[in-house]
Amino acid sequence: MGDRASSSSTATRRFAQLYQVDEAQILLENLPSDLSDEEPDSDPEDATYEEEPTMRNVQLDSLDRIQECPEETNGSNTQATEEFVRKWKKREKDDCSGEFQHPEGPKEQEFEACNRPIDFFLKFWDSNIENNILTQSNLYVNQKQRVVPVFTLPDLRGFVGLNIVMGYHTLPSYKLYWSNQPDLAVPLMPSTMSKTRFEQFLSNLHVNDDADRNRPAHDKLWKLSPLLDSLNNNFIKFYDIKREQSIDESMILFKGRSCLKQYCPMKPIKRGFKMWVRADSDGYMSRFEVYQGKGTGTGREGFGLGESVVLNLCEDILGKGQKVFFDNYFTSLPILAHLRRNETWSCGTIRSNRKGLPAGLTDEKDEKDLNRGDFDFRVSNDDITFFKWMDVKCVHVASNFHSTKSTVVNRTQKDGTRAEIQCPQAIFDYNVFMGGVDKADMLCGLYGVSRKRKKRRKNAWSVSDAVRLEQVGLHYIVYKEDRGRCEVCSSKVTFRVTTLPDNRDMPLSSKLH
Repeated sequence: MGDRASSSSTATRRFAQLYQVDEAQILLENLPSDLSDEEPDSDPEDATYEEEPTMRNVQLDSLDRIQECPEETNGSNTQATEEFVRKWKKREKDDCSGEFQHPEGPKEQEFEACNRPIDFFLKFWDSNIENNILTQSNLYVNQKQRVVPVFTLPDLRGFVGLNIVMGYHTLPSYKLYWSNQPDLAVPLMPSTMSKTRFEQFLSNLHVNDDADRNRPAHDKLWKLSPLLDSLNNNFIKFYDIKREQSIDESMILFKGRSCLKQYCPMKPIKRGFKMWVRADSDGYMSRFEVYQGKGTGTGREGFGLGESVVLNLCEDILGKGQKVFFDNYFTSLPILAHLRRNETWSCGTIRSNRKGLPAGLTDEKDEKDLNRGDFDFRVSNDDITFFKWMDVKCVHVASNFHSTKSTVVNRTQKDGTRAEIQCPQAIFDYNVFMGGVDKADMLCGLYGVSRKRKKRRKNAWSVSDAVRLEQVGLHYIVYKEDRGRCEVCSSKVTFRVTTLPDNRDMPLSSKLH
Protein backbone atom coordinates (compact mmCIF):
# COMPACT_ATOMS: atom_id res chain seq x y z
CA MET A 1 0.00 0.00 0.00
CA GLY A 2 2.84 2.37 0.86
CA ASP A 3 4.53 1.87 -2.51
CA ARG A 4 1.24 2.29 -4.39
CA ALA A 5 0.41 5.51 -2.51
CA SER A 6 3.89 6.89 -3.16
CA SER A 7 3.64 6.06 -6.88
CA SER A 8 0.19 7.66 -7.09
CA SER A 9 1.42 10.80 -5.34
CA THR A 10 4.39 11.09 -7.71
CA ALA A 11 2.17 10.69 -10.79
CA THR A 12 -0.24 13.29 -9.40
CA ARG A 13 2.51 15.87 -8.88
CA ARG A 14 3.86 15.22 -12.38
CA PHE A 15 0.39 15.53 -13.90
CA ALA A 16 -0.15 18.81 -12.04
CA GLN A 17 3.19 20.15 -13.26
CA LEU A 18 2.47 19.32 -16.90
CA TYR A 19 -1.08 20.65 -17.04
CA GLN A 20 -0.71 23.50 -14.56
CA VAL A 21 -3.56 22.22 -12.40
CA ASP A 22 -3.80 22.54 -8.65
CA GLU A 23 -2.61 19.30 -7.04
CA ALA A 24 -5.34 19.35 -4.42
CA GLN A 25 -8.01 19.74 -7.08
CA ILE A 26 -6.80 16.59 -8.85
CA LEU A 27 -6.85 14.58 -5.64
CA LEU A 28 -10.39 15.71 -4.85
CA GLU A 29 -11.64 14.86 -8.32
CA ASN A 30 -10.12 11.37 -8.08
CA LEU A 31 -11.62 10.56 -4.65
CA PRO A 32 -13.93 7.52 -4.57
CA SER A 33 -17.61 8.37 -4.41
CA ASP A 34 -18.02 6.92 -0.88
CA LEU A 35 -15.46 9.41 0.52
CA SER A 36 -17.13 12.49 -0.94
CA ASP A 37 -18.82 14.90 1.48
CA GLU A 38 -21.62 15.70 -0.97
CA GLU A 39 -24.31 13.50 -2.36
CA PRO A 40 -24.45 13.40 -6.16
CA ASP A 41 -27.00 15.76 -7.64
CA SER A 42 -29.94 14.11 -9.29
CA ASP A 43 -29.76 16.55 -12.19
CA PRO A 44 -27.19 15.25 -14.68
CA GLU A 45 -27.19 18.57 -16.51
CA ASP A 46 -25.67 20.50 -13.60
CA ALA A 47 -23.46 18.24 -11.57
CA THR A 48 -22.21 15.28 -13.58
CA TYR A 49 -19.12 15.21 -15.74
CA GLU A 50 -19.35 13.68 -19.17
CA GLU A 51 -16.07 11.89 -19.68
CA GLU A 52 -14.85 11.41 -23.23
CA PRO A 53 -11.44 9.72 -23.16
CA THR A 54 -10.13 9.97 -26.70
CA MET A 55 -6.78 8.66 -27.79
CA ARG A 56 -6.36 11.38 -30.42
CA ASN A 57 -6.81 14.20 -27.92
CA VAL A 58 -4.54 12.43 -25.46
CA GLN A 59 -1.86 12.04 -28.10
CA LEU A 60 -2.00 15.63 -29.36
CA ASP A 61 -2.14 17.28 -25.95
CA SER A 62 0.64 14.99 -24.74
CA LEU A 63 2.79 16.05 -27.67
CA ASP A 64 2.29 19.74 -26.85
CA ARG A 65 3.26 19.22 -23.23
CA ILE A 66 6.26 17.07 -24.11
CA GLN A 67 7.57 19.82 -26.39
CA GLU A 68 7.17 22.43 -23.64
CA CYS A 69 8.75 20.20 -20.93
CA PRO A 70 11.65 18.32 -22.60
CA GLU A 71 12.89 17.03 -19.28
CA GLU A 72 9.72 14.94 -18.99
CA THR A 73 10.10 13.02 -22.25
CA ASN A 74 12.16 10.07 -21.12
CA GLY A 75 11.15 6.74 -19.64
CA SER A 76 7.90 6.39 -17.73
CA ASN A 77 7.45 10.16 -17.33
CA THR A 78 5.48 10.31 -20.58
CA GLN A 79 2.89 7.95 -19.15
CA ALA A 80 1.46 10.69 -16.95
CA THR A 81 0.50 12.79 -19.99
CA GLU A 82 -1.45 9.89 -21.47
CA GLU A 83 -3.79 9.86 -18.47
CA PHE A 84 -5.36 13.23 -19.30
CA VAL A 85 -9.12 13.01 -19.90
CA ARG A 86 -11.18 15.99 -21.04
CA LYS A 87 -14.27 16.34 -18.87
CA TRP A 88 -17.34 18.45 -19.61
CA LYS A 89 -19.63 20.18 -17.16
CA LYS A 90 -22.44 22.70 -17.46
CA ARG A 91 -21.17 25.69 -15.52
CA GLU A 92 -20.98 29.43 -15.98
CA LYS A 93 -17.80 30.94 -17.38
CA ASP A 94 -16.58 34.49 -18.00
CA ASP A 95 -14.65 35.81 -21.01
CA CYS A 96 -10.96 35.31 -20.27
CA SER A 97 -9.42 37.14 -23.24
CA GLY A 98 -8.78 40.42 -21.37
CA GLU A 99 -7.99 43.77 -22.95
CA PHE A 100 -5.87 44.19 -26.08
CA GLN A 101 -2.88 46.47 -25.44
CA HIS A 102 -1.38 46.68 -28.95
CA PRO A 103 -2.00 49.32 -31.67
CA GLU A 104 -4.18 48.40 -34.65
CA GLY A 105 -4.28 49.48 -38.28
CA PRO A 106 -1.74 51.07 -40.68
CA LYS A 107 1.52 52.33 -39.21
CA GLU A 108 1.04 56.01 -39.99
CA GLN A 109 4.70 56.92 -39.55
CA GLU A 110 5.56 54.61 -42.47
CA PHE A 111 3.22 56.47 -44.83
CA GLU A 112 3.93 60.11 -43.91
CA ALA A 113 5.70 60.76 -47.23
CA CYS A 114 3.01 59.02 -49.33
CA ASN A 115 0.88 61.50 -51.30
CA ARG A 116 -0.16 59.44 -54.34
CA PRO A 117 -1.68 55.97 -54.69
CA ILE A 118 1.52 54.69 -56.30
CA ASP A 119 3.49 55.77 -53.21
CA PHE A 120 1.38 53.47 -51.06
CA PHE A 121 1.67 50.66 -53.61
CA LEU A 122 5.46 50.90 -53.71
CA LYS A 123 5.62 50.44 -49.94
CA PHE A 124 4.43 46.86 -50.40
CA TRP A 125 5.90 46.33 -53.88
CA ASP A 126 9.28 47.54 -52.69
CA SER A 127 12.72 47.94 -54.28
CA ASN A 128 13.86 44.50 -53.08
CA ILE A 129 11.07 42.85 -55.08
CA GLU A 130 11.77 44.98 -58.16
CA ASN A 131 15.52 44.44 -58.12
CA ASN A 132 15.10 40.69 -57.70
CA ILE A 133 12.66 40.45 -60.63
CA LEU A 134 14.96 42.49 -62.91
CA THR A 135 18.02 40.43 -61.94
CA GLN A 136 16.37 37.06 -62.41
CA SER A 137 14.55 38.03 -65.64
CA ASN A 138 17.75 39.31 -67.28
CA LEU A 139 19.61 36.23 -66.04
CA TYR A 140 16.97 33.98 -67.61
CA VAL A 141 17.34 35.80 -70.95
CA ASN A 142 21.11 35.18 -70.88
CA GLN A 143 20.67 31.53 -69.93
CA LYS A 144 18.34 30.98 -72.88
CA GLN A 145 20.61 33.05 -75.18
CA ARG A 146 17.70 35.13 -76.38
CA VAL A 147 18.14 38.38 -78.26
CA VAL A 148 16.14 40.64 -75.97
CA PRO A 149 17.10 44.13 -74.73
CA VAL A 150 17.95 44.36 -71.04
CA PHE A 151 14.93 44.91 -68.81
CA THR A 152 15.03 48.11 -66.76
CA LEU A 153 13.08 49.52 -63.83
CA PRO A 154 10.80 51.67 -66.08
CA ASP A 155 10.05 48.52 -68.11
CA LEU A 156 9.05 46.60 -64.98
CA ARG A 157 6.86 49.36 -63.57
CA GLY A 158 5.23 49.87 -66.95
CA PHE A 159 4.53 46.15 -67.22
CA VAL A 160 2.99 46.02 -63.72
CA GLY A 161 0.96 49.17 -64.37
CA LEU A 162 -0.48 47.81 -67.62
CA ASN A 163 -1.55 44.64 -65.85
CA ILE A 164 -3.37 46.74 -63.24
CA VAL A 165 -5.18 48.60 -66.02
CA MET A 166 -6.14 45.29 -67.62
CA GLY A 167 -7.76 44.31 -64.33
CA TYR A 168 -10.46 47.01 -64.47
CA HIS A 169 -10.50 47.69 -68.25
CA THR A 170 -11.32 44.25 -69.64
CA LEU A 171 -10.95 43.20 -73.28
CA PRO A 172 -11.21 39.68 -74.81
CA SER A 173 -7.46 39.53 -75.55
CA TYR A 174 -4.49 41.48 -74.29
CA LYS A 175 -3.41 42.14 -77.89
CA LEU A 176 -6.52 44.27 -78.44
CA TYR A 177 -5.18 46.92 -76.07
CA TRP A 178 -2.75 47.89 -78.85
CA SER A 179 -5.46 47.80 -81.56
CA ASN A 180 -5.90 50.66 -84.03
CA GLN A 181 -9.68 50.29 -84.03
CA PRO A 182 -11.37 53.27 -82.35
CA ASP A 183 -13.73 51.07 -80.32
CA LEU A 184 -10.88 48.96 -78.88
CA ALA A 185 -7.84 51.21 -78.74
CA VAL A 186 -6.48 52.23 -75.34
CA PRO A 187 -3.97 55.07 -75.99
CA LEU A 188 -2.35 54.55 -72.59
CA MET A 189 -1.01 51.14 -73.60
CA PRO A 190 1.16 51.97 -76.66
CA SER A 191 2.34 55.19 -75.01
CA THR A 192 3.66 53.18 -72.06
CA MET A 193 5.10 50.10 -73.77
CA SER A 194 4.93 48.47 -77.19
CA LYS A 195 3.13 45.17 -77.58
CA THR A 196 6.39 43.44 -78.53
CA ARG A 197 8.14 44.67 -75.41
CA PHE A 198 5.16 43.65 -73.26
CA GLU A 199 5.30 40.12 -74.72
CA GLN A 200 9.05 39.95 -74.16
CA PHE A 201 8.59 40.75 -70.50
CA LEU A 202 5.67 38.35 -70.26
CA SER A 203 7.67 35.41 -71.65
CA ASN A 204 10.86 36.07 -69.67
CA LEU A 205 9.49 37.17 -66.30
CA HIS A 206 11.31 35.30 -63.51
CA VAL A 207 11.68 35.56 -59.73
CA ASN A 208 14.20 32.78 -59.03
CA ASP A 209 17.16 31.18 -60.78
CA ASP A 210 16.17 28.09 -62.79
CA ALA A 211 19.76 26.85 -62.76
CA ASP A 212 19.96 26.70 -58.96
CA ARG A 213 20.08 23.01 -57.99
CA ASN A 214 19.72 23.63 -54.24
CA ARG A 215 15.97 24.00 -54.43
CA PRO A 216 13.83 22.15 -51.85
CA ALA A 217 12.48 18.94 -53.32
CA HIS A 218 9.00 19.38 -51.81
CA ASP A 219 8.54 23.05 -52.75
CA LYS A 220 6.51 23.23 -55.94
CA LEU A 221 6.40 27.03 -55.66
CA TRP A 222 10.14 27.39 -55.55
CA LYS A 223 10.17 29.71 -58.57
CA LEU A 224 7.82 32.15 -56.82
CA SER A 225 8.93 31.78 -53.20
CA PRO A 226 11.06 35.00 -53.05
CA LEU A 227 8.09 37.08 -54.17
CA LEU A 228 5.60 35.33 -51.88
CA ASP A 229 7.90 35.64 -48.86
CA SER A 230 8.51 39.35 -49.51
CA LEU A 231 4.79 40.10 -49.78
CA ASN A 232 4.04 38.22 -46.56
CA ASN A 233 6.74 40.16 -44.74
CA ASN A 234 5.57 43.53 -46.07
CA PHE A 235 1.93 42.87 -45.19
CA ILE A 236 2.81 42.79 -41.49
CA LYS A 237 5.69 45.29 -41.70
CA PHE A 238 3.50 48.29 -42.48
CA TYR A 239 0.33 47.28 -40.67
CA ASP A 240 -0.41 46.60 -37.01
CA ILE A 241 -2.54 43.49 -37.07
CA LYS A 242 -6.02 43.95 -35.63
CA ARG A 243 -7.07 41.80 -32.73
CA GLU A 244 -9.83 39.91 -34.54
CA GLN A 245 -8.50 37.73 -37.38
CA SER A 246 -10.17 35.08 -39.53
CA ILE A 247 -8.64 32.11 -41.33
CA ASP A 248 -10.23 30.56 -44.40
CA GLU A 249 -9.40 29.18 -47.82
CA SER A 250 -9.35 31.30 -50.97
CA MET A 251 -9.30 30.33 -54.64
CA ILE A 252 -7.43 31.90 -57.56
CA LEU A 253 -9.12 31.11 -60.86
CA PHE A 254 -7.02 28.93 -63.16
CA LYS A 255 -8.27 26.66 -65.93
CA GLY A 256 -4.99 25.40 -67.36
CA ARG A 257 -2.87 22.40 -66.46
CA SER A 258 -0.95 22.44 -63.21
CA CYS A 259 -0.11 20.02 -60.43
CA LEU A 260 -1.17 22.76 -57.99
CA LYS A 261 -4.72 23.09 -59.30
CA GLN A 262 -7.44 22.16 -56.80
CA TYR A 263 -11.17 21.51 -57.06
CA CYS A 264 -13.44 23.08 -54.42
CA PRO A 265 -17.09 22.46 -55.33
CA MET A 266 -18.45 24.65 -52.50
CA LYS A 267 -16.55 27.78 -53.57
CA PRO A 268 -17.67 30.36 -56.19
CA ILE A 269 -14.36 29.66 -57.96
CA LYS A 270 -14.36 25.89 -58.16
CA ARG A 271 -11.07 25.23 -59.97
CA GLY A 272 -7.80 26.98 -59.49
CA PHE A 273 -5.03 27.55 -56.98
CA LYS A 274 -6.02 27.24 -53.33
CA MET A 275 -4.63 29.61 -50.73
CA TRP A 276 -4.88 29.59 -46.95
CA VAL A 277 -5.45 33.19 -45.88
CA ARG A 278 -5.57 35.16 -42.65
CA ALA A 279 -7.43 38.48 -42.85
CA ASP A 280 -9.28 40.93 -40.62
CA SER A 281 -12.90 42.03 -40.92
CA ASP A 282 -11.92 44.90 -43.25
CA GLY A 283 -10.51 42.42 -45.77
CA TYR A 284 -6.83 43.23 -45.12
CA MET A 285 -4.85 40.09 -45.89
CA SER A 286 -1.99 39.90 -43.39
CA ARG A 287 -0.68 36.42 -44.21
CA PHE A 288 -1.26 33.80 -46.90
CA GLU A 289 0.08 30.43 -47.94
CA VAL A 290 -0.43 28.66 -51.28
CA TYR A 291 -1.54 25.04 -50.89
CA GLN A 292 0.80 22.73 -52.82
CA GLY A 293 -1.00 19.44 -52.30
CA LYS A 294 -0.82 16.56 -49.87
CA GLY A 295 2.55 15.80 -48.33
CA THR A 296 4.31 18.99 -49.42
CA GLY A 297 5.48 20.34 -46.08
CA THR A 298 2.29 22.05 -44.87
CA GLY A 299 1.45 19.51 -42.16
CA ARG A 300 2.93 19.44 -38.67
CA GLU A 301 3.67 16.33 -36.69
CA GLY A 302 0.76 15.35 -34.49
CA PHE A 303 -1.74 17.67 -36.20
CA GLY A 304 -4.05 17.33 -39.18
CA LEU A 305 -3.97 19.54 -42.26
CA GLY A 306 -6.50 22.09 -41.04
CA GLU A 307 -4.84 22.35 -37.63
CA SER A 308 -1.40 22.74 -39.23
CA VAL A 309 -2.65 25.55 -41.46
CA VAL A 310 -3.88 27.45 -38.39
CA LEU A 311 -0.52 27.03 -36.66
CA ASN A 312 1.41 28.16 -39.75
CA LEU A 313 -0.72 31.27 -40.26
CA CYS A 314 -0.61 32.21 -36.57
CA GLU A 315 3.14 31.92 -36.04
CA ASP A 316 3.66 35.70 -35.89
CA ILE A 317 0.78 36.41 -33.48
CA LEU A 318 1.19 33.65 -30.88
CA GLY A 319 1.21 35.06 -27.36
CA LYS A 320 -0.01 38.54 -28.41
CA GLY A 321 -3.66 38.16 -27.41
CA GLN A 322 -5.27 38.10 -30.86
CA LYS A 323 -8.65 36.46 -31.44
CA VAL A 324 -8.69 34.05 -34.38
CA PHE A 325 -11.88 32.71 -35.97
CA PHE A 326 -12.09 29.79 -38.40
CA ASP A 327 -14.69 27.35 -39.74
CA ASN A 328 -15.28 23.65 -39.08
CA TYR A 329 -12.55 22.53 -41.50
CA PHE A 330 -9.90 23.85 -39.10
CA THR A 331 -11.56 23.56 -35.68
CA SER A 332 -10.75 20.76 -33.27
CA LEU A 333 -10.36 20.53 -29.52
CA PRO A 334 -6.56 19.94 -29.67
CA ILE A 335 -5.92 23.09 -31.73
CA LEU A 336 -8.10 25.18 -29.39
CA ALA A 337 -6.22 23.86 -26.38
CA HIS A 338 -2.85 24.44 -28.03
CA LEU A 339 -3.67 28.04 -28.96
CA ARG A 340 -5.01 28.75 -25.47
CA ARG A 341 -1.74 27.60 -23.91
CA ASN A 342 0.02 30.06 -26.24
CA GLU A 343 -2.30 32.94 -25.23
CA THR A 344 -4.00 33.06 -28.62
CA TRP A 345 -7.78 33.10 -28.33
CA SER A 346 -9.72 31.17 -30.94
CA CYS A 347 -13.27 30.27 -31.85
CA GLY A 348 -14.84 28.31 -34.68
CA THR A 349 -17.70 26.18 -35.85
CA ILE A 350 -16.99 22.51 -35.27
CA ARG A 351 -18.28 19.30 -36.80
CA SER A 352 -20.47 17.25 -34.51
CA ASN A 353 -18.46 14.09 -35.22
CA ARG A 354 -15.16 15.49 -33.94
CA LYS A 355 -13.63 13.37 -31.22
CA GLY A 356 -13.89 14.43 -27.61
CA LEU A 357 -17.10 16.49 -27.78
CA PRO A 358 -19.72 16.14 -25.03
CA ALA A 359 -21.97 13.30 -26.13
CA GLY A 360 -25.13 14.87 -24.74
CA LEU A 361 -24.99 17.82 -27.16
CA THR A 362 -24.15 16.10 -30.44
CA ASP A 363 -27.18 13.83 -30.80
CA GLU A 364 -29.14 14.81 -33.91
CA LYS A 365 -32.32 13.15 -32.59
CA ASP A 366 -32.71 15.86 -29.95
CA GLU A 367 -32.79 18.65 -32.55
CA LYS A 368 -36.46 18.01 -33.36
CA ASP A 369 -37.45 19.22 -29.91
CA LEU A 370 -35.52 22.50 -30.14
CA ASN A 371 -37.02 25.84 -31.08
CA ARG A 372 -35.21 28.60 -32.90
CA GLY A 373 -33.01 30.42 -30.42
CA ASP A 374 -32.61 27.52 -27.96
CA PHE A 375 -29.03 26.73 -26.99
CA ASP A 376 -27.03 24.71 -24.53
CA PHE A 377 -23.36 24.56 -23.59
CA ARG A 378 -20.68 22.62 -21.73
CA VAL A 379 -17.33 23.78 -20.32
CA SER A 380 -14.35 21.42 -20.16
CA ASN A 381 -11.80 21.14 -17.39
CA ASP A 382 -9.27 22.94 -19.64
CA ASP A 383 -11.69 25.88 -20.18
CA ILE A 384 -12.90 25.08 -23.69
CA THR A 385 -16.59 25.88 -24.17
CA PHE A 386 -18.83 23.96 -26.55
CA PHE A 387 -22.13 25.49 -27.70
CA LYS A 388 -25.13 23.98 -29.44
CA TRP A 389 -27.51 26.59 -30.86
CA MET A 390 -30.66 26.13 -32.90
CA ASP A 391 -31.12 28.48 -35.84
CA VAL A 392 -32.72 27.16 -39.02
CA LYS A 393 -30.42 24.21 -38.42
CA CYS A 394 -28.35 23.23 -35.42
CA VAL A 395 -25.02 25.05 -35.11
CA HIS A 396 -22.06 23.79 -33.08
CA VAL A 397 -19.33 26.18 -31.98
CA ALA A 398 -16.26 25.72 -29.76
CA SER A 399 -14.24 28.50 -28.15
CA ASN A 400 -11.28 28.71 -25.81
CA PHE A 401 -12.10 32.14 -24.39
CA HIS A 402 -15.79 33.07 -24.73
CA SER A 403 -18.14 33.38 -21.80
CA THR A 404 -21.35 31.38 -21.57
CA LYS A 405 -23.46 34.55 -21.78
CA SER A 406 -25.94 35.14 -24.58
CA THR A 407 -27.02 38.07 -26.70
CA VAL A 408 -29.76 38.62 -29.31
CA VAL A 409 -29.72 38.54 -33.12
CA ASN A 410 -32.35 39.50 -35.67
CA ARG A 411 -33.81 36.75 -37.84
CA THR A 412 -36.47 36.77 -40.56
CA GLN A 413 -39.56 34.75 -39.70
CA LYS A 414 -41.70 32.72 -42.10
CA ASP A 415 -44.18 35.60 -42.44
CA GLY A 416 -41.38 38.00 -43.46
CA THR A 417 -41.17 39.89 -40.17
CA ARG A 418 -37.96 40.37 -38.20
CA ALA A 419 -37.69 39.01 -34.68
CA GLU A 420 -35.02 38.90 -32.01
CA ILE A 421 -33.86 35.49 -30.83
CA GLN A 422 -31.30 34.41 -28.28
CA CYS A 423 -27.79 33.55 -29.43
CA PRO A 424 -24.53 32.71 -27.59
CA GLN A 425 -22.01 35.52 -27.64
CA ALA A 426 -19.49 33.18 -29.28
CA ILE A 427 -21.71 32.66 -32.32
CA PHE A 428 -22.51 36.38 -32.54
CA ASP A 429 -18.78 37.23 -32.62
CA TYR A 430 -18.10 34.47 -35.13
CA ASN A 431 -20.64 35.94 -37.57
CA VAL A 432 -19.16 39.43 -37.15
CA PHE A 433 -15.47 38.61 -37.61
CA MET A 434 -15.42 35.50 -39.81
CA GLY A 435 -16.04 37.23 -43.17
CA GLY A 436 -12.63 38.84 -43.58
CA VAL A 437 -11.26 36.39 -46.16
CA ASP A 438 -14.48 36.52 -48.18
CA LYS A 439 -14.25 40.31 -48.28
CA ALA A 440 -10.62 40.07 -49.42
CA ASP A 441 -11.75 37.72 -52.21
CA MET A 442 -14.41 40.19 -53.24
CA LEU A 443 -11.92 43.06 -53.42
CA CYS A 444 -9.41 40.98 -55.40
CA GLY A 445 -12.14 39.88 -57.81
CA LEU A 446 -12.80 43.49 -58.78
CA TYR A 447 -9.37 43.73 -60.40
CA GLY A 448 -8.73 40.21 -61.61
CA VAL A 449 -6.58 39.77 -64.71
CA SER A 450 -7.79 36.92 -66.91
CA ARG A 451 -5.27 35.93 -69.54
CA LYS A 452 -4.93 32.68 -71.45
CA ARG A 453 -1.46 31.22 -71.58
CA LYS A 454 0.51 31.50 -74.82
CA LYS A 455 0.20 28.41 -76.94
CA ARG A 456 3.35 26.81 -78.28
CA ARG A 457 3.61 26.61 -82.04
CA LYS A 458 3.06 23.22 -83.58
CA ASN A 459 6.70 22.18 -84.00
CA ALA A 460 8.46 24.49 -81.55
CA TRP A 461 9.85 21.74 -79.31
CA SER A 462 11.61 22.47 -76.05
CA VAL A 463 14.72 20.54 -77.23
CA SER A 464 16.70 21.84 -80.19
CA ASP A 465 16.62 19.83 -83.43
CA ALA A 466 20.38 19.23 -83.25
CA VAL A 467 19.95 17.28 -80.04
CA ARG A 468 16.54 15.84 -80.73
CA LEU A 469 17.44 14.29 -84.09
CA GLU A 470 21.10 13.38 -83.57
CA GLN A 471 20.30 9.62 -83.44
CA VAL A 472 18.15 9.52 -86.58
CA GLY A 473 19.46 6.97 -89.07
CA LEU A 474 21.84 5.24 -86.64
CA HIS A 475 19.40 2.47 -85.68
CA TYR A 476 15.90 1.30 -86.41
CA ILE A 477 12.93 2.70 -84.52
CA VAL A 478 11.67 0.54 -81.68
CA TYR A 479 7.90 0.04 -81.73
CA LYS A 480 6.04 0.28 -78.41
CA GLU A 481 2.41 -0.34 -77.56
CA ASP A 482 2.37 2.31 -74.82
CA ARG A 483 3.55 5.86 -75.28
CA GLY A 484 5.53 7.69 -72.63
CA ARG A 485 5.23 11.31 -71.56
CA CYS A 486 6.71 12.82 -74.67
CA GLU A 487 5.72 16.12 -76.27
CA VAL A 488 6.31 14.66 -79.77
CA CYS A 489 4.27 11.50 -79.21
CA SER A 490 1.42 13.43 -77.58
CA SER A 491 1.26 15.79 -80.57
CA LYS A 492 0.64 12.84 -82.94
CA VAL A 493 3.04 14.31 -85.51
CA THR A 494 4.49 11.83 -88.02
CA PHE A 495 7.92 12.01 -89.64
CA ARG A 496 9.38 10.24 -92.68
CA VAL A 497 12.69 8.53 -91.91
CA THR A 498 14.26 7.76 -95.26
CA THR A 499 16.90 5.39 -93.84
CA LEU A 500 14.30 2.67 -93.09
CA PRO A 501 13.82 -0.07 -95.67
CA ASP A 502 10.19 0.62 -96.63
CA ASN A 503 10.21 4.39 -95.99
CA ARG A 504 7.15 4.14 -93.74
CA ASP A 505 5.68 7.13 -91.89
CA MET A 506 5.70 6.60 -88.15
CA PRO A 507 5.93 8.58 -84.91
CA LEU A 508 9.46 8.83 -83.58
CA SER A 509 10.06 6.86 -80.41
CA SER A 510 11.38 8.40 -77.22
CA LYS A 511 14.85 7.11 -78.12
CA LEU A 512 15.03 9.47 -81.09
CA HIS A 513 13.67 12.73 -79.66
